[in-house]
Amino acid sequence: MRKHLKKYRFFMIALWALCLFAVLPFGNVRAAAVKPSCTKTKTVYFQKQTFHDPMTRKNIVSYDLLGTGELALGNLSSKAVITNLKSSNRHIEAVADVPYKKIYLSASSLKNGEKTVLSFTVKQNRKTYRLSCKVTFRTDFVKSAKLGALDLTRKLNQSTGAVRIKTAQKKARLLITLPSDYKVVSIRYNYKGQETGPVWKTAKKLQNGGVFPIGKDTVLMVEYAPKSGKSLYNRSYILHINRV
Repeated sequence: MRKHLKKYRFFMIALWALCLFAVLPFGNVRAAAVKPSCTKTKTVYFQKQTFHDPMTRKNIVSYDLLGTGELALGNLSSKAVITNLKSSNRHIEAVADVPYKKIYLSASSLKNGEKTVLSFTVKQNRKTYRLSCKVTFRTDFVKSAKLGALDLTRKLNQSTGAVRIKTAQKKARLLITLPSDYKVVSIRYNYKGQETGPVWKTAKKLQNGGVFPIGKDTVLMVEYAPKSGKSLYNRSYILHINRV
C-alpha cells in the first residue's frame, strides 16, 4: 500500500511540474504582450491657414493638422506614466494623453516634407520602456477629389473654409480618395445653401462615388476619420456649389 502511495505522490509531483513548465512560456508571451508600443513611422498632413486680426491689423498664420496629428499608443496601461517626451524639431510640440492612449502634435511653423523624431519614456508594470517615432509632414491629405468633370483635389488641400464651386453640370459623381489609413465616414447634401446648423440632421445622404442632382445653392458636407482608433470628433470638408 505504501509503495502505491509513494508512486501516486511521485506521479502527482511530476504532473504538477509538467503543468508548471507548460504554463511558463504562455506567461512570458503574456508579459511581452503588455509592452507599450507605437508606430515607427507616421505621416501627418497639414494645411497652412492665414487669418487677419482686426485688433492688431496683422495676419496670423496657423497650421491645421486636419485631425491627423495624433500618435496612437498600443498596450498602454491606465496607470502608465509618460516622461521625457521630446521632439527633435523645435517647431513641433507634443503632449501625451494617457487616458486616450495618444500623443497630440502641434506646430508653430511647417513646410511640406518637414520631419521630426518623437522620443519618450513609458513607465508601467514596474518597467521602463523607451519609444520613438519618425514623423513626416505633408500637404496632400486629399489624394483625389472629383466632382464629375471637375478636379477639386488642389482646392480641398488649400481651402481654409467652404470650397466655392461653379459648374453647369446638372448631375455629377462625387469621388474622394484619402490616405489608406483614413476613410470617408459620410457625405450629406442640402439645397438650402446652409453650411452649418440643424439642416444637416435632415440632409440627404450620398455614398462616396455616388451621383446626385446639382441645383442652386447645393452644399455638401464630407466627413472623414481614421480607420482605426477613436477620435473625439469627425473632421469635414464643405463644398458649396453654385452659390446664389
